[in-house]
Amino acid sequence: MKWLELKLDTSPAGLDPVSQLLEEQGITGLVIDDEGDFRDFLEHNHQYWDYVDEELMQEKQGLCRITFYLSDDPEGYHRLAQVRMALSQLKAAHPEYAPLLLTMNDLEDADWENNWKQFYKPMEIGERLIVVPEWEQANTQGRIPLILNPGLTFGTGSHATTRLCLTALEETIHGGERVLDLGCGYGWHCIYAAEHGAKQVIGIDISDRMLAVAREKTHFEQVEYRCTAIEDAQFEENSFDIVLSSLALHYIESFDMVAKQVSRFLKPGGTFLFSCEHPVFTAEGSQQWVTNPDGSIAHFPVDNYYYEGKRTANFLGESVTKYHRTLTTYLMGLLNNGFGITAVAEPMPPEDMLDLPGMKDEMRRPMMLIVRAVKK
Repeated sequence: MKWLELKLDTSPAGLDPVSQLLEEQGITGLVIDDEGDFRDFLEHNHQYWDYVDEELMQEKQGLCRITFYLSDDPEGYHRLAQVRMALSQLKAAHPEYAPLLLTMNDLEDADWENNWKQFYKPMEIGERLIVVPEWEQANTQGRIPLILNPGLTFGTGSHATTRLCLTALEETIHGGERVLDLGCGYGWHCIYAAEHGAKQVIGIDISDRMLAVAREKTHFEQVEYRCTAIEDAQFEENSFDIVLSSLALHYIESFDMVAKQVSRFLKPGGTFLFSCEHPVFTAEGSQQWVTNPDGSIAHFPVDNYYYEGKRTANFLGESVTKYHRTLTTYLMGLLNNGFGITAVAEPMPPEDMLDLPGMKDEMRRPMMLIVRAVKK
């Protein structure tokens, strides 16, 4: 069978939204290559410095490349046309994602279902964790290994929000806990918890497709996935040591309901760890930069901050409903339901990435909020 190999160049700021665009088009097995990976490789492999010239450094500078494959047949070309249309809309709405350049090669009988594995390498996350594809041999250097088979539809930890939440989680889980993941998606955090000694892990999500992938990639008997909405979750009181949620709660209408629910599920002294979109990011609703006539970014809009409730954002041509609430609502919702707040973070790009295109703009407004609280 013949395949089309597509290479799509974008900016660091465009990496996550472009990857999601492709996944929503039914395209999986994405291979991501960016300047940060290249610099990390050089930093830990000094023996190759002599082979890196200025031309290669310039080629890598400021660009992220996503490689994916489509079948060389009418169905593949139809999907390619859909991708081109979606990219055109995305480029018009987000000039900061440029260049969004798509190139194509024909491959004869490419066994890419195995060849793609060469692009997945061990990756350090946080202070203690290293993510290792199961076919790779890695020197853990004292880090805790998380052994995964990414497969064709499963992330490898390079997604920014996944890395962020795993880093926070590694400070919370130590082994022997019962863990509940609200909005578990592909099961990243469930796998991590089981890998490092959790006695029981339950992940819930409303997406059958995501849960099917999670089940396929999870090889721990103590992990269970259930298809249910967060609002409908029912568990015994005082039954979990850790409840976590990654970028799911801004889709829930009432945070007070979630806080009451989690407080009921957690044992005294148990931990609630969650991330959500920052109230500054959700306030105005559109979640898009205001641009100047020349297309450059003028500012990020913040409006109607104290008017909580439903917001409709346009993401990749689709309307997405989210719920805005103030920072006070998040924090007081915890305090009023028997929690003590132990950590609050507003993540920002690391200093060594600020010279990448689009990253300095990420310093102009917060996008995410991470909170850790303990049930009293």
